This record gives sequence, structure tokens and C-alpha cells, in this order.
Amino acid sequence: MITVLTVDDEPTLLEVGRLFLERMSDITVETASSGKEALSLLESHPYDAIISDYDMPEMNGIELLHEVRSRFSDLPFILFTGKGRESVAIDALNAGADFYLQKGGDPRSQYVELASNVRQAVRRKLAEDAIKHKIVSLTSPESDTGSLTFYDVFSLDDIQEIQDAFSSATGVASIITELDGTPITKPSNFCHLCNNIIRKTEKGQKNCYISDAVLGRYHPEGPVISPCLSGGLWDAGTSISIGTRHVANWLIGQVLDEQADYDRMLLYADEIGADRNEFSEALAEVPKMSKKQFQKVSETLFVIASQLSLQGLQNVQQAREISRRERVESDLRAAYEQIAGAEEELREQLDEIRQANLYAHQQEQQYRTLFMHMSEGHAIRELITDGGVVTDYRFIDVNPAFEQLVGKHRDQIVGVTGSEVFHMAPPPFLDIFTKVSETGTPVVSVIEHPGLHRELRISVFKPYKGVVGTIFSEL
Repeated sequence: MITVLTVDDEPTLLEVGRLFLERMSDITVETASSGKEALSLLESHPYDAIISDYDMPEMNGIELLHEVRSRFSDLPFILFTGKGRESVAIDALNAGADFYLQKGGDPRSQYVELASNVRQAVRRKLAEDAIKHKIVSLTSPESDTGSLTFYDVFSLDDIQEIQDAFSSATGVASIITELDGTPITKPSNFCHLCNNIIRKTEKGQKNCYISDAVLGRYHPEGPVISPCLSGGLWDAGTSISIGTRHVANWLIGQVLDEQADYDRMLLYADEIGADRNEFSEALAEVPKMSKKQFQKVSETLFVIASQLSLQGLQNVQQAREISRRERVESDLRAAYEQIAGAEEELREQLDEIRQANLYAHQQEQQYRTLFMHMSEGHAIRELITDGGVVTDYRFIDVNPAFEQLVGKHRDQIVGVTGSEVFHMAPPPFLDIFTKVSETGTPVVSVIEHPGLHRELRISVFKPYKGVVGTIFSEL
């Protein structure tokens, strides 16, 4: 559910907007009648986005936007106003507004477009936050894995594909859950009995979560196989771990063997408050499998989950090794500034380390997954200094959307300085990148790109020392 704060000094318009937007099943609305009231609410309530009018007493929409950006950074902000002046739109976008929408026309279609803008802005922020979190988590210098989650290490799309294929090949139901039984992936091959009858009752779903948590408990010796606590079908589970950290459970089952006690199972329908006739009909459709065959399938699951755990740990170790190498490179640059007589030798060493890092980045699939599903152009740059002054930057990595944006293949960008890519010195946005690197404060701005001759929305953040990440999107 998306929670939106709408700001307008006209009570009637606030109520109309709230009614239209809350007809969308995924949006709830709270209101404020002034910019000052909005800022007060923002201090004490979490909101996913702000929709503000422009022409308000004491503090107009642009002034509110400046305050929001200074206090709440990249919170999505949409200016929704009756002012039709082009200058207002330009001021709003330059101040960091995500969208500018003019009031007027058919209210239904207008609020549908407004809701679409809200969803797009919120999705974009979630994607940016996810990328920042993954970069920080995977390159953190700590040697342990205590802070990592399943989402930090694995691509949900890739895991879902593996799970679906396993379920299709073996004929069992399958799902990956949190340690408490909360689903992570979408169910694969769930039977009608479990998915549409047992789990549709409050007690049945609660029992399923408990059963999943028990079956998926950390058990490195092999899979845990047992009749489920929620109905008696055969289930099995194994844990997925990153080093010493148990991050998820992989559960399979929903099959009957030749010794199934149908009468006892039907009693469970009464226990959870399900319709006995529907329960009986669905029970007859549950797939049959011998205990011996289910044992083999469960052991195969354990092997796959163990390999996933190992691969996840290797991904983390590789990412942290890359981060360690980059920190070594930074230390070498500092030493280079102090040793005047060894400039050429140190430069060769830095180039060798940089090439090794670039090769490691190209081989590291985990980094690729951070970029592949973004429609915005994403690039990571290292800043180049001379005598303590930032003079240029070099591209460490870019995604396909960035290649399309600048009209060059990654081979013409990665490892090349900004001055060479854009044919200008200093390269574009060097002052912004330097400021973010020094202060650590993210910057979101709408600005004309001098090398591409178009207006872009740019987000800049600092994942670690001497490196900045950038996300570009066209307006």
C-alpha cells in the first residue's frame, strides 16, 4: 500500500483528491492544508510520496519542495497545480520534483494519470534504495555475514525460475520462505487443497507458516521430511545459508503416499473451519507419490539448496574482495602523493590493480544483477585526483540503459575517463560528483547534460570512498 500526503490550501480540492486517489486499491491519502503543516507531519509520519499544490499562502509548492529536499532527501514529490506557466514547471523540476502535472480537464483521467505518476516515482525510489543497499551490503568490509539477507545475495527472478523448474520436473509443490514461514517466492505447483482451502482459513494459514518454519530449520545433515502440521500431506524442507547465517527455507511437498489416512485428514477440515465436502474433493486431487520417491526428491532439493548456499557465500566473498582491492587502490593513491621520486612505478602498479578490478567487475555476475532490470541509465565512477584535487573520473561499470543514453558501447566507456568519453575537460558534472564524494550527501537534480545536449534527471550517491554512483533518466 502506498501512503501519500497531499497538500493544498483548498479543503474541497483536498477532499476530492483524496476520494479519487483512494478509489485506487493501492493508495491511501492523508492531507495537509499548508506547507508548514505538511513539514510537521513529515517529521512524525512515514510517507511514500507527496502531492502538493503550487499557489499557497506563506509557503508555495516550490518552497515546500526545497524544504523537503533539504530535510528528507529523495522522497518522491509531485507538483499538482492549476498554474500553467512554463516557468513553474521548470522551477519544479530543477528543484528536484519527480513530476509536474497541471490541473484541469476530466477529473477521472487526470487522477488516473496522477496515481500513475505516484506509482512510478515510488517504484523508482525503491529501485534506487535497493541498489544502494546491495552495494553497501555486498562490499561491506566486515568478515562475517550477520547482516546479510536473502535479497542481498540472490536475484528473486533467477531463484523463482529455478524453483519453478524444480517443481515442474519433480511434480511437487515448492516455495521459499523467511525463517518464520513468510513467503519469499511465489508458490510453484501448489495443489488446490493447500492453496485455495487450507491456506484460505486463518488457522490453516497459521499452521502452514509454523510447519514451514519447522521443516526449513537449519539442518546441515540433510533434508527434514515429515507430514506437515497443517493437514498431514508429506512435506520436506531444507535451509539456505550464507556462511553461518540461515537466511531462508526451501519447502517442497503437498503429496500423498499409499498409506494416507483420509478419514483423519478430513477431521482437519473441521479443525480449521473449512468446508468438509470441498476439502474431500480437493484431497482426492492431491498428487500421489511413494515415500521412497519423495525421499529421493527431497535429497535432490538438499543438494541444490547446498549449492545455492555455497554460491551465495562465494558471491559475497568476491564482492568484498573487489571492495578490498578498491580500498587498497585508494591507499596506494595516497602513498603516490607522498613519494615524489616513485611516480612512474606507482602509476604502473595502480594501473595493474585497476585493470584487475575492472576484470573482476566484468566477471562478477552479482554486480550485473544490480543493473539489468533498470530502465534508467546507471554508472559507477571512481574519482581521479591530482595533488588532492579531483580532476577527472573513470567509469568502473555501466548498465545497458546508460550505453543507450550516451550512444556508446560499454567497451568504449568502461575504463575510460569522463573527459575522453564526452570529449570535454573537465568532464560533465565533476563538481557535483566531487561534492557528493566529500560530504556523503546524495544529490537529486534536473540538469542539462552538456555532452548529450538534453535535460536529464540525475541521482548521485556515494557507496564508498572515492567512488560515486549515478542514475540518469530522461524527462
